[in-house]
Amino acid sequence: MLSFSRIVVVFVSIVLLAIGCVGQSKNSPELSVAGVKLGDRESAKKFLDGYQPRTDEGTCSYYFYSSRGTVVMKLTAASCEDKYMITAIEAFAVDETYTKRHFVADKLGHFVTENGIFIGFRQSGGGLAIALIVGVPNLSRSNMIGPKDVVKIKGEPATRNKDGKVETMTYRIDDVAVGEGKYDYSSRFEFYGKELTKFEIKIDSPKHADSAKVKQ
Repeated sequence: MLSFSRIVVVFVSIVLLAIGCVGQSKNSPELSVAGVKLGDRESAKKFLDGYQPRTDEGTCSYYFYSSRGTVVMKLTAASCEDKYMITAIEAFAVDETYTKRHFVADKLGHFVTENGIFIGFRQSGGGLAIALIVGVPNLSRSNMIGPKDVVKIKGEPATRNKDGKVETMTYRIDDVAVGEGKYDYSSRFEFYGKELTKFEIKIDSPKHADSAKVKQ
C-alpha cells in the first residue's frame, strides 16, 4: 500500500500534467525538429554547416543518428544548389539490425519538435524524481508519445488508419506561412501499439515565395 506521502506525490504529479496540457494550441503545424525549421535556411545552416548531403537516393538529404543510436533523423533539401532549404524532416526508430552509415548528433538524445513530439522513451527530471519516490517507472505520460498525445497536441487528424498494432495519422494544412512565402504543409505519424515510431513533416508547392532565390 502506498504511504500518504507517496499518494500526495502521485496526486501532485497528475495535477501538474493536467495543467501542462491546458492551453496547448491544436492543429498548429510541427515546423521544426531539433531546432531545424522547414523553409528556414538560417536554422538549417546552423545545424548542417560542415556536413555534406547524400545524393544516392535521387534527393539531397542528410541523415543523423541520435546520440543513443536509437532514432534516425533525415532532412531533405529542395536541391543541392539550395541545400539549406529543408522541405521535409523525417524521424524513425531503429534497432541493432539497422547498420547504415550516418552522421551522429552526439549532443541530441532525442529529435524533438517545437511542440514536444519525439520518438522513444524520454525520462524527464521530474518524472525520474517521482519514479524514485513512488517506485513506479515511467509514471509520467510525458516520457513517451502515443496516439492520444498527438491528438491532444494537434487535434483530430485528417486521416486515421489502424492495421493490427500499427496505426497511422495524417494532418494537412494549406497556405502555411513559412519564411518568405506560403506552402502546403503535411505531417504523418506512425505508431506501434501506444508508442510513436516514425513521423514526417514537410512543405511543398510554394505559392508566394521567390523559389528562384537561393541563399548560401
